[in-house]
Amino acid sequence: GLREIDTRSIETNIRFGTEDGTAEFLQKRIENVFCDSRGLVWMAHNGGISIWDRQADKIWTISEKDGLKARKIRCFAEDSRGQIWVGSDNGCAIVRTSTSGSGRFFNIRNFTQKEGLADNEIGLQGACSLGSGKMILSGISGYSIIDINKLDKKLTDQKRANRITGII
Repeated sequence: GLREIDTRSIETNIRFGTEDGTAEFLQKRIENVFCDSRGLVWMAHNGGISIWDRQADKIWTISEKDGLKARKIRCFAEDSRGQIWVGSDNGCAIVRTSTSGSGRFFNIRNFTQKEGLADNEIGLQGACSLGSGKMILSGISGYSIIDINKLDKKLTDQKRANRITGII
């Protein structure tokens, strides 16, 4: 679960899902946690990703059935466009998130050595924004530097979008 600590009172709370108990994280075991610029909390599991909107107390999950081509999620990083880079045991995925009406939408694009990554095994804390429109991904065999501006057209033209509109 996810342990929350109130630094003022030192009270702790272990969370396994939403506060009202209507939805749970994808798995109880959480490998890594990342909070993006929107305040969404991204949790890495061995079966995919849980995304928790703390303000709305909603949870979405992304896994292989949603187009994520990885099982072991290792790390997250956010680029200058607000895209989340997900490092895994099978390369990297870029996740774009947007809202429309009452729904939140996720668009996933996967990259592996076939697309030019140095390695498919992205390490823990193996993704980082260089702040110049470039991302660096590190793996066992080396690192890859990716210019996000050169990926934009291909990512925008991708037709498949995962639509998650509720709690799973």
